[in-house]
Amino acid sequence: MQVEFLQNALNPFGINERLGRPGRKLSALMVDNAEKLVNLHLDAARVYTDIGLSQLRAVLSIHDPESLQQYVANQATVAESVVKRATEDAETVAGIGNDFANDASRIASENVSAIRDAVSPGEAPKAGKPKTTDRRTNRGTASAAGSRAKGSTRSKAGTSNAKTTSA
Repeated sequence: MQVEFLQNALNPFGINERLGRPGRKLSALMVDNAEKLVNLHLDAARVYTDIGLSQLRAVLSIHDPESLQQYVANQATVAESVVKRATEDAETVAGIGNDFANDASRIASENVSAIRDAVSPGEAPKAGKPKTTDRRTNRGTASAAGSRAKGSTRSKAGTSNAKTTSA
């Protein structure tokens, strides 16, 4: 009963829940995006490792001039496959980034709507000149110029020197 009372007292209109929802969505989106990137990197590591190991095996199989020629001739094909795979990986990363940006933008728009509704349900906050406060209620905020007008001056070091008059 006390917990419910505190929850209602601290959050009478469900504002925290409405404002937290987009944050949770963005967090879930970030985790999903990280998972996609990790899977892409793991797959790329496997593919490039396989290519490297097959190249090492090919080098170990060189035992005469003919096998050397065959190895060298095959290098253009290997390089072409590596470039193709790197291009595909770059396009995949770009696609993941674009999807993330679009989804994050959508969530941000939802967040703006949630904040607008939380601030004033049914009415958007109006932009304009901020309210000014009455100077009489701002005690203790006198400017430095006001305190200097009473006969004291400040030196360059920031210390206060009282003016003296000779009689």
